[in-house]
Amino acid sequence: MGVLKDAVVENGKQTVDGVSRQHVLFVNMKIRYNGGNVASDNAMFANCTFDLPQTPQGIKVASDVAQAGLK
Repeated sequence: MGVLKDAVVENGKQTVDGVSRQHVLFVNMKIRYNGGNVASDNAMFANCTFDLPQTPQGIKVASDVAQAGLK
């Protein structure tokens, strides 16, 4: 699994499967989740849209994002 750490990622697309995120802010991004492993520590999302499957895993990711809070 790759690691994205201490970063601001803006104005693009990001697939979150298979990448660990630590202290990352996503701004104006389209976030895609395909059902794979997700690891986040203090990931934040500002003005992002999400493409998540309607599966138990997709619902869990949506719940985790909602609990983390959207800016």
